[in-house]
Amino acid sequence: MKSIQYIASVLILAIGIVSCARNYDLSYVDGFNPTGGDSVGMDVDTSSALVDRSKYGSARIYPGLVDLDVPRLDNVTAEIDVSVLPQPASVYRISVSQIPAFSIGYYAPAGELIKITVPEGKYGLYAQIGVHTDNLSAVEAARRDPLIFTRKALIPGGTNYVRNPYGGLIWIFATVPYAEPIQLTLSGVVKSPDFVYGESDDASWKEEVMQSKVPWLELRASSIVFSVPTERVQNFIRTGRLVSMEDAMREWENVFAKDYYEWMGFETDISAPLIDRKPLSPERMVLDIHPVVGYGHNGSPVVAQDDNGWLSEAVGAQAVREGNVWGTAHEFGHNYQQTAVWSWNGLGETSNNLFSFKIAHRNGINRVGQHPQVRAQFPLAVQAAKERGGADGATLNAGHHAAGNPFYKITPFAQIFAKLRSLDNPSDEEFGWSFMPFLYKRARHVEYTAISDLDKRDFFYEALCDYAKQDMYPFFNAWDIKLSSYSRERMAIKYPRMTTKLWEYQPLDGTGGDAIIDF
Repeated sequence: MKSIQYIASVLILAIGIVSCARNYDLSYVDGFNPTGGDSVGMDVDTSSALVDRSKYGSARIYPGLVDLDVPRLDNVTAEIDVSVLPQPASVYRISVSQIPAFSIGYYAPAGELIKITVPEGKYGLYAQIGVHTDNLSAVEAARRDPLIFTRKALIPGGTNYVRNPYGGLIWIFATVPYAEPIQLTLSGVVKSPDFVYGESDDASWKEEVMQSKVPWLELRASSIVFSVPTERVQNFIRTGRLVSMEDAMREWENVFAKDYYEWMGFETDISAPLIDRKPLSPERMVLDIHPVVGYGHNGSPVVAQDDNGWLSEAVGAQAVREGNVWGTAHEFGHNYQQTAVWSWNGLGETSNNLFSFKIAHRNGINRVGQHPQVRAQFPLAVQAAKERGGADGATLNAGHHAAGNPFYKITPFAQIFAKLRSLDNPSDEEFGWSFMPFLYKRARHVEYTAISDLDKRDFFYEALCDYAKQDMYPFFNAWDIKLSSYSRERMAIKYPRMTTKLWEYQPLDGTGGDAIIDF
């Protein structure tokens, strides 16, 4: 009986093994076919002879076409220094930081294939054709197609192929720093007539621009890059509105060095803590026929309406010196707002405008009287502060309180800058202006993020008290800026109360603010 059971078990096992053996018709071993084809079935676009004309109609409208007689260049090189990349905005406690983009001075014609060769081992690069990155998909009656840029990762150790049916200026992005500069080789591109501060000279550059048939160019310096339409620049040169691009870019370098970075407490010394080192990547502004928001908006890049007004701010050295670059300074000011620490709700269109006053002040210009809203709102604001006064329990005259107006809210800041004096050196007229570097640096180093507007107002109040070595509560009370009892008590114990009515100072004519506090 046991023998029969054993024999039956062996037969069942044998039948199972045979039934599981199937012929998969595989002619290779180990499941790997060394001669297999492309299972995806994709054709790689490598034909330079083929031009994608599907968007010619739209590209002709914007951003423009490159004439057929403009030489397409082969095997040209571009070197980029990626040793230092921008820090995230969170490091600086600001709203927006720079993007890791590098201009290379070349333009990709619409629909034409360009080749980019990347050295072996240089990972983390990608190319972008087209600088107009605002997405207009949700915009009604858009004046250009919604998406007109192309972005593609670059593979090292070989040739990369990129095509954009709209064409555009070429930016290279880097996500990994390398100590040595990276040299790229490009084919199929045309040269954009860029102005490079420190390399280009006015006369030769103007001649190059006037002869160019490339629709876009860039005005480049170490701190700022403007991407602008060639035809508009040609008109400015022809009509004498662009006098010296070298002078204009020198002024913009001064603005970013002295009126942004130095005023924000940044240092040029590489031994300084990382969060206090001056950003080394340039800010960018792109003119666009249809910004996704309004007449212009902040970001990286800043995007502004493609018109003569914005271009005149970019190319006008005298406009920069006289502080008549309100729009440009306004948008970059948005990027630098420290909303996570001290710029509280309601200062969105106020604290960004403070940089315009600094630009004018450095150049000896009385900027406060030049903007019509400043002339209208400052008197109302000072009168309201006078009526309220700095005493506890005072009430604000609602008839004068234009709290929603950002220029009204600039007034107390203008008073601090122009009138605040040091107890140790009352003759120092720059003392108030130096409060901003103190404030910005302190905000970068604080180890917390404000969780409420009250936190932000308390931070600003305590920073001003620590800077002035006075309890500035009467000033905040006159301006109806609410503070916590905790901060008020701390500062009252720490410092003597301020002695003059700073809130009565009128920045428009430099009068007032000296009366002694009598309460």
